[in-house]
Amino acid sequence: MMPRKQFRTALEKPAYTPESVEATLKFLKEKYREVSTESNSFAASADFINALIQLSSIRTLPVYFYILDIPAMRYSYIDERIKYVLGWDPDNLIKGGLSFTISNMHTEDLEYVQSVESECVAIYKSLPLEDKQYLSLDYSYRVRASDGNYFWLRQQSTPLLIDAEGNLLLTFALCTDITAICGGRRRPYTIKLILPDGTNRVLNTGRQGPRPVISRKEMEVLRFLATGMTSKDIAGRLHISSNTVNNHRKNILRKTGCANIAEAIRFAMTQGYLEQED
Repeated sequence: MMPRKQFRTALEKPAYTPESVEATLKFLKEKYREVSTESNSFAASADFINALIQLSSIRTLPVYFYILDIPAMRYSYIDERIKYVLGWDPDNLIKGGLSFTISNMHTEDLEYVQSVESECVAIYKSLPLEDKQYLSLDYSYRVRASDGNYFWLRQQSTPLLIDAEGNLLLTFALCTDITAICGGRRRPYTIKLILPDGTNRVLNTGRQGPRPVISRKEMEVLRFLATGMTSKDIAGRLHISSNTVNNHRKNILRKTGCANIAEAIRFAMTQGYLEQED
């Protein structure tokens, strides 16, 4: 295996897409169900472990994954690629447990992560038994690598094993280094159902804390952008300069924490901004 520095350099131009991560998640969940239909024993799932080992050999994504035993609140499996993403040895997490992870999370993100995960647990409990297995939580936070630097991780978690009463036994999580593409900003979190037919049903999208305060004029600009109008068109409609419109666009992205206008429009729709009256 290449050293961590070379590995991170190789990931400057990763073959990364959100779809590839979703596909990995779907593959592992399906593989696990194939080998766990007659047993709830994680240790008995040798085929699944082999699938994890095979997946660990793929070096095209800045990704590592883990399996968390919920009743015991300990890691059952840590992908060795965490060495090349964050510099940590899997044994650090196996032996140190969740306290090790929490101790290396950015202090400004701790309350956010706790709130998001608590909301996801509440939604999980409210779901009918047949839908619980399809729940997915997608959020981002900063974590300290072994060299002391902080990196942005996108974590996508989903139930892996549930008992007959709906109690969560194992969760599976993919962690992707998005430092190079997130612009130093937190992604809006998403709690959704990824259904077998390929459709997604969003249950909640947003971020912890009060909704961003978007001014009246910024709201006007955002609504016009949602209709497909250009900055020039909006400037003419509102009788302001194109530079002013562009400044409003920058403020919208800054306040919502979104990477682009398309993402800001989606966020505004889920938060109910676009339905509000002036």
